[in-house]
Amino acid sequence: MPFNCDERGVVNRPIRATHVTLTAAAVNLTLSLGKLAAGAISGSAALVADGVHSLSDLVTDAVVLAGVRCSRRPADESHNYGHGKVETLASVAVGGILAVVALGIMVDGVQGILTAARGEPLAAPSLAALVVALVSIAAKEALFRYTRAAGRQLDSPALLANAWHQRSDALSSAAVAAGVAGATLGGESWRVLDPLAAAVVALLI
Repeated sequence: MPFNCDERGVVNRPIRATHVTLTAAAVNLTLSLGKLAAGAISGSAALVADGVHSLSDLVTDAVVLAGVRCSRRPADESHNYGHGKVETLASVAVGGILAVVALGIMVDGVQGILTAARGEPLAAPSLAALVVALVSIAAKEALFRYTRAAGRQLDSPALLANAWHQRSDALSSAAVAAGVAGATLGGESWRVLDPLAAAVVALLI
């Protein structure tokens, strides 16, 4: 019998939601560390920004876990109908965190664009950054489909919000891949695409 089910074979909602979110957290941690390291080594501002974005996912994963766990608590004097709406509030918190992260990434991207506009040279990222971005696209898209399927099965707004967060990561990694490819292969005049991709990441978020 799958460990996500109870003794009757029925899906245990809290255990299933926790398992899905912990899986997402493990993937996000691996991707964030990989992108931050590759971005720093290759000199890609866009990949570093994407790594920070993935790192922020760990925070949202924690919010979802807290929301799912709290929603299991039974009704009490101050919550006559239980704590189920806490999970909905957790999904709102995910949106708030995303907005803050987007602002920080946008500031960094604009600074790089202004540097290029002043005629100051920008370093060209290496092809390793492009490879990492492509791997991130595939991993995040798979994680989106996995989390969305669980969110629909469990009718969990927090899981569904987190799933779309994973999709935004896949899109941001696609923007990063395009920017890194242009900055690496297009020559010095195209290196502004790297910080421009960082700004696009913020818009997608």
